[in-house]
Amino acid sequence: MRRIFVAFVAFTLLLPSISFASIATVKDVARIQGMRDTALVGYGLVSGLAGTGDSSHFVSTSQSLRSLLRSFDVNVDDADVRSRNVAAVMITANIPSFAEPGDKIDIRVSAIGDARSLAGGTLLLSPLKAPNGTSYALAQGQITVGGYRFEQDQNVVAKNHVTVGTITRGATVERSIEGSLFDDDGAINIVLNAPDISLMENIASALEQQFPRFKVARKHAGKIKVSGSGLSLRDLAQIEQLKVHTTEFARIVVNERSGVIVSGADIPVSRVVISHGAISLKIRSIPRVSQPNNFLIESQSNAETVVIRETEIDVDEGQQAVYINKDETTIAEVVSSLRKLNIPTRDIISILEGLKQSGALYADIIVQ
Repeated sequence: MRRIFVAFVAFTLLLPSISFASIATVKDVARIQGMRDTALVGYGLVSGLAGTGDSSHFVSTSQSLRSLLRSFDVNVDDADVRSRNVAAVMITANIPSFAEPGDKIDIRVSAIGDARSLAGGTLLLSPLKAPNGTSYALAQGQITVGGYRFEQDQNVVAKNHVTVGTITRGATVERSIEGSLFDDDGAINIVLNAPDISLMENIASALEQQFPRFKVARKHAGKIKVSGSGLSLRDLAQIEQLKVHTTEFARIVVNERSGVIVSGADIPVSRVVISHGAISLKIRSIPRVSQPNNFLIESQSNAETVVIRETEIDVDEGQQAVYINKDETTIAEVVSSLRKLNIPTRDIISILEGLKQSGALYADIIVQ
């Protein structure tokens, strides 16, 4: 009876460590070598812009527009192409392995000229090529821009980057991507999404326990080779669904274009002092007209009207905000405290990067 009681106490003591263990499938933390994305890139034109496209100084857009119109038997002179409703863009996308003709993929569009905004534009049909020069997809569609830009009388109101946009399912695959999951000897290689010795050992041990008829070889911290006679696609499906104990990675994802910060709330932060002071520089230019010929000054033949600009410079250091963290805390508490100090998101991004460099933040920062 005493042994049963001791075993029960030992089991209850282990419950906290078990509850904090993260369990995932092999498919969540690794991939089969041969399953990878291929980068595609293309050049195209965006039309339908409300005067925010490329100017005539960007010759590439004019040349592309003339070539496009001539392909439709419309002959125009160089001087007639002056529309600012068109912009030249670069198109990027990733096509997955084993993609078949007719599949849809997402694309990203970015201006390469002096266009001011791509909002409301439509991407014209453009081929997407791989590094080997082969076209694998065709892209077109309405662009979605995560921001805005309004101009009136040289006054500008803008939010985020409006010269970059996306088109969900905006490209159609026209050529399949060939790939191979098996080596010449019939073996497969499991590649971890992030090399980690502990995670590699957990996966290898689970494979040896679940599939004793296969040989599991530990290549390095990010690669495991599985070999054996009769290894098939059905076995690969079972391997992908195999559950393993994973190592949690502390990461902070930052999108500088939109100012979005995503991270786990329990990432630890050591004792730190943060001092924030914003410097605002304002330069105002006021035109003054000097008119020499008036009723007080005798008219002179060599006198002329001159516009003189008076410049006023104002520097405002703003109110300095100080945050002191005496004890170890989490990233959620730090960000919440910085918010209460009215520190903008983009400054918080800089603060997080400074915390990482100072060694007070135990996480990887991924900037998109």
